[in-house]
Amino acid sequence: MDQLEPEDMLKLRELLDEKLSEYEDELMLANPRILAEIREARAEYEAGDYITLQELTAKLSKADDADA
Repeated sequence: MDQLEPEDMLKLRELLDEKLSEYEDELMLANPRILAEIREARAEYEAGDYITLQELTAKLSKADDADA
């Protein structure tokens, strides 16, 4: 490692980070609990059981106003 130039070290880090990210995704999707949570979230979304970011922001704003 000491023989690498700083630019090469940065490139190596980028490549390792990218590969580790891929492995993390694979491991996460191999976890039955995570897969179940993803299926549940998709079912809720398809059923319309969600709020938009704008709705959440408005709701939180109203809660902050009520606390003030």
